[in-house]
Amino acid sequence: LHQMQGLLLRLLLKDYEASCQHRNLSVVPSLQIPGIKKLDLSYNAIRTLSVKSLRNLSSLRHLDISFNQVGSIEPGALENLGQLRVLILANNQLGKNFSSNDGAFSSLTRLRELDLTGNGLDNEMVTLYLKTLPSLARLGLSANKLTRLTPEMFCGMRGLRQVHLERNSITEISAGTFECLFFGASEDLFRYQLQVLDLSHNRLLHFPVLPTFPRLKHLNLSGNIIVTLAGGLPNFPEGWVTKNVYKEVTALTHLPNRSMNFPTLISLDLSNNALMNVSPGAFNPFNSLQLLNLSRNCFQNFTLEDNAELDSLSSLDLSLNNLRTLRVAVNMSRRLPSLKSLHLQNNFVQLLPTVLFKVLPNIEEVNLANNNVRICHVDNTASVTSVQAKNDNKSHCVSFSGILSLKSLNLHGNGIKWLAPHAFSQTPLTHLDLSRNQHLEMADLALEGLEHSLQSLSLRWNSMETADLGLRCLKHLRKLDLAHNLLDSLPNGTGCAPLEDLDVRKNGFHGFQEEMIRNASRTLQTLHLSGNHLNCCTLTWLEILNGVKRCHTSVIKLHKGVHKVLLPPCVTFPLQRTDLPTTGTCGIF
Repeated sequence: LHQMQGLLLRLLLKDYEASCQHRNLSVVPSLQIPGIKKLDLSYNAIRTLSVKSLRNLSSLRHLDISFNQVGSIEPGALENLGQLRVLILANNQLGKNFSSNDGAFSSLTRLRELDLTGNGLDNEMVTLYLKTLPSLARLGLSANKLTRLTPEMFCGMRGLRQVHLERNSITEISAGTFECLFFGASEDLFRYQLQVLDLSHNRLLHFPVLPTFPRLKHLNLSGNIIVTLAGGLPNFPEGWVTKNVYKEVTALTHLPNRSMNFPTLISLDLSNNALMNVSPGAFNPFNSLQLLNLSRNCFQNFTLEDNAELDSLSSLDLSLNNLRTLRVAVNMSRRLPSLKSLHLQNNFVQLLPTVLFKVLPNIEEVNLANNNVRICHVDNTASVTSVQAKNDNKSHCVSFSGILSLKSLNLHGNGIKWLAPHAFSQTPLTHLDLSRNQHLEMADLALEGLEHSLQSLSLRWNSMETADLGLRCLKHLRKLDLAHNLLDSLPNGTGCAPLEDLDVRKNGFHGFQEEMIRNASRTLQTLHLSGNHLNCCTLTWLEILNGVKRCHTSVIKLHKGVHKVLLPPCVTFPLQRTDLPTTGTCGIF
């Protein structure tokens, strides 16, 4: 009793919410707290939910018993929790005594959310536990031992809106499994309830067969071994699937079940599967799709189609494939009006179709990091039309000129050696990443045209010398990353930019041009300096920064102690040596 009183004294109670986390409790404490609404018992050692322990909790609406050792629920233990809306039992041991826990949740008629993640539950156990929960809207069954889904599992929960089944070993979904979640006895009340279905990280070989016209908004099929978008595999001889999962895949990429339709699906995640090809019309069923993730598959070629069904698509992710060729089969009169983000990073792309950006009139972000793209040289011209006409004749490089909607371009790690003048003419970029292009050289007018738009520029890890770097006066540049190069002075044009973040780590600086620092100090918030050989006898630039009103004495922590020097808080300055020069002493640090 004394121990329990001590526990209650330490109990955090606020707004009818109590927390008993990490208390090494072996039973549910008998709390005498009238009107308690939320109780958190997570991270304890509770093994059993008994009638006695839950007797005084009739007002509870939210109960969290996750990360315990619960394996037994006494008959009738939950009957007193008639007001309960949320029950979290994730990461317990409900798979051990499932036969004695049959129908344990059936009395929770108002329950809206049930989380049974990580309980070692198999197909039979789930069916026994989830018999009748008419009000349940969200069900979590992640990280269990499910291998097959059947109608019996879900038909007692016709109000489900979210089902999370990720990280199981599901290979089969029986016919009719989700039918009762789309069509209820009272269609006005229950029809088309399911909106979120997460089947990621299972072992599905094909796109699941779902009822006609579901009202799904989010479908996650990532991390399976899907080789086809067909709604079911043809009848192959026994053992065919095991031996031929990665063979003759193109023969399976048609979509035979044309009755399948997903008119309200917003996001479809098919990443981290085994898709090699998508046939024409494969995405016809997805009328409202906005986000399509096909990353981490086996595509070598991909064709952009002008389906009316893809008019709403705003983001397409094809990163981390084996992509070499991107084709366009789009009628110029139709285009893809909503596509704003195109992710092609970590592939083998060298060229893009010359008409690509013509059919993407509203593209804002293109990520081509870690490919083999070469940038075309484009003469500065007065009209976008003439720039685009010149682009049509380029077959050995990619032009990024005349793309009026493009704001962010990532060309990290493409092996680019030369950036010609006017490379981004009439393309109002705000963010440009040219990092990891070893020995890159930039013409003086390479960034001509970006003076009034560019806000962030990365040139790190390029082994660039000061002479290689031609920067214009970029009047809106807020962030400049020059780290890991061979620079010994700031490039011309730095002083007129309203920089807030400047990174010059791991270069060859001995000091900084005073005039540039004086101009930069008006806006500079963060300056990264480590890994340079700064001369302590020429620290006028540091005095200029210290003269700014917002700069105060900062502490520099070295290997052998802490020293104080006058340094603005906007400067991160971990010194290379463990000693600082004393007054009147000069040296390199």
